[in-house]
Amino acid sequence: MKKLTVNFLGLLLLLLPACRSEKKQTTPLPMPEEKLVQVLTDVHLAEVAGQNLLGPARDSLETEYYRQIFRIHQADSAAFFQSLNILLKEPERAKEIYEKVLENLARIETAQKDHARKSQ
Repeated sequence: MKKLTVNFLGLLLLLLPACRSEKKQTTPLPMPEEKLVQVLTDVHLAEVAGQNLLGPARDSLETEYYRQIFRIHQADSAAFFQSLNILLKEPERAKEIYEKVLENLARIETAQKDHARKSQ
């Protein structure tokens, strides 16, 4: 599951700038957009958290991270992956969603830096 998400996100990042779609956003996402943004934000954080682990420990931890992410957001993993598949066909929409994910990650990073400065 982790490799599928990582591969999808990497592919999405590579293809988005090259893709231009004149097609309007017609396919409804199985997962609400705001929830999808939150889940993707946490997926990125989980990927970073497990980055330095290897082998079975990494796989086990990442599997647990994903379970927790879906539980925290009360999200269905099938709806998540179906949403990702739809976004592969709608690159402009995917770009808009991914920009929101990046904004969330930037806010989190800023908050962590602020907290670190106050702790010194």
